[in-house]
Amino acid sequence: MRKSFWMLFFGILAGLSNVSRSASLDAAGLRTLLEQSGQYDFGQSRRVLTDIENQIKAVYDSPEELAKAEAVLLERLQSDCSFALKDFLCRQLSVIGSARSVPVLAGLLKDPKTAALAQYALVRIPDAQADKALLEHLASSETSVRVGLLTSLGLRRTKTAAEAVAPYAADENRAVAEAALSALGQIGTPEAAAALEKQMEKILPALKPRAYDVLLACAENLLQSGQKAEAASLFQKVYAKTDLSGLLRSAALQGLLQAVPPEQADRQMLEGLESEDAQIRTVCLLWACRLNRPAVIQKVRQMMSSLPEWQQVQFLTALGETKSSAAKETALSALSASSPEVVLAALETLSVVGDASCIQPLAQTAAQSSERRIRQAAQTALERLPDPQTDAAVAQLLEKMDFTAETQSAQTYELILAAGRRGTRDAFPLILKAASVGSRPVRRVAMESLAALAGPEDIPRMTHLLDNPDAEVVRVLAAAASKQAERTGRAKPFLPLLAGAGPQKIAAVYQILGRLGDPDSLEILQKGLQSENSDLQEAAFRALTEWPGPEVIEDMKRWSAEGKSESRRVLAFRAYVRMVRQSNLPMPQKASTLAEAMGLAPREEEKKIVLASLAEVPSEQTLKAAVGCLTQESIRPEAQAAVLAICQRMSSRRPELCRDALTELLESSPPEEITKTAQEMLNAMQKSR
Repeated sequence: MRKSFWMLFFGILAGLSNVSRSASLDAAGLRTLLEQSGQYDFGQSRRVLTDIENQIKAVYDSPEELAKAEAVLLERLQSDCSFALKDFLCRQLSVIGSARSVPVLAGLLKDPKTAALAQYALVRIPDAQADKALLEHLASSETSVRVGLLTSLGLRRTKTAAEAVAPYAADENRAVAEAALSALGQIGTPEAAAALEKQMEKILPALKPRAYDVLLACAENLLQSGQKAEAASLFQKVYAKTDLSGLLRSAALQGLLQAVPPEQADRQMLEGLESEDAQIRTVCLLWACRLNRPAVIQKVRQMMSSLPEWQQVQFLTALGETKSSAAKETALSALSASSPEVVLAALETLSVVGDASCIQPLAQTAAQSSERRIRQAAQTALERLPDPQTDAAVAQLLEKMDFTAETQSAQTYELILAAGRRGTRDAFPLILKAASVGSRPVRRVAMESLAALAGPEDIPRMTHLLDNPDAEVVRVLAAAASKQAERTGRAKPFLPLLAGAGPQKIAAVYQILGRLGDPDSLEILQKGLQSENSDLQEAAFRALTEWPGPEVIEDMKRWSAEGKSESRRVLAFRAYVRMVRQSNLPMPQKASTLAEAMGLAPREEEKKIVLASLAEVPSEQTLKAAVGCLTQESIRPEAQAAVLAICQRMSSRRPELCRDALTELLESSPPEEITKTAQEMLNAMQKSR
């Protein structure tokens, strides 16, 4: 036990020793590598430079070792090494350099050839000595170097540099002036702004807007740091310059509104709303919404009719985005606007901030508008109203409606549509009533909403609809029953209805049973085929062609060939192909069955259906069947599409088969797009051989 302990102890010591060694810099080795690369030039191998870089990276966590590395780099930087190596050394010093590097780098600032290298390093050295070095060389430097020095001071955000930098903003050399302005903007202190203001009269006219933009940057920095009074003063100075662009003044106004107390912001916005400058008015109406200032919003509402259409839209949108307390009433008022764009903006806002009181205005807008997009937008707003009381309110409004009255039918239509889209279960009994007694449009939308709302549990309350059955009744009842996951049992509520029913009702029940596919009802439909009533025979047959399961697939195949009429053979064949395609048959069996179906197709239209199905089941058999149809002109386009689709799915596993098929496809003169794709596939298969 003691032996194991000591082995572990010495192992840890050895590991610590290795760590210590790995963190030590080989200064002599580093010097040797630097000497080897003394004449390095751009474009040559960087292997040695990479070794140097890796040695330095290895001691990043050790300040003492980094100091040694820095000393070696500085020693080499002061030699007569190549420009490319000096560039490399300065880049390394930009990462590890300290105050010790500043004097050497400052020496490089004197030479325009190396000044940019030194600036790159000095910008990143976190020591005040770097700021001092950059400032000291500012006055005596050449123009190109001065631009770099100003840029560096800006990047470092050297607060003490503002007084020294500001005079250069008025320099006659535009590059120098722009660099100085950028630096002052990055420094962004009150001192920088004050120093710039002293130079404002001397600045080149073309750069005046840029100078005021710098003042805005300084003001923004003050605002972000909580110095609102100082920020407001600067924002006000820029905003007061009426000869500036609307963009600059708008930016200044936005800052000002955030910097001053609410009452002062209100006065400023109310004054701005009277401005002839559209940008200023826009800022005021948007910020009135963002700051939720009732007095200003009320003023904008009074001005609405005199505002340009686009500003009305902006105002309504901003009210919705900020969910202002005045948003709902403003949007409701705008529903009567003459501009469709304004009405659409109002509807979008109501979809966000509306409540139950908006139901009737929205329903009226949807019912009365002659523009489809407005009608749809109103319906969408009704569907999205966020107020939780909306569903109950919709149901209450429907209770007051006379479903038979033509005068109310348009609004009733919209309320029923909204109830269905919202899933308003409270309205279900009323919608069911409307489906029975409503005018034709009301009945149609009631059926649509019932299809969305009703489930299997509602069927007993809905079966009376079969007293006057039509296609919509069948669709809605089948949709409700189909929401039961298992097919078995879906038909149970409908089976008692067959006893004593007339032919029309029985036929409707048959259609429902066919769509539901409940195995327990299959025998009933098969007996219906033997009915003495020809209409019921036809209803049972058509119901079986809609059967969703595989139970009657063989019957369909037989009737495809032996049907009493061509129409029955066509219906049976189409049902057969659908059932095969949707079946759970193994893929090989499904493929062979579909390929065989091509020979059973009663007409060319049915052959096209089979070809579309073949593409879904790629195999040798389906490909052969599709290729065989390339010679038949009437179905050639469908055959070409099927061959290409099958090959796209199976070319990787059966390239030789697809190669031959694609060759035949190209020989059949397919359209340009198919030709291009087929040729690309052939080329790819040729390369992979």
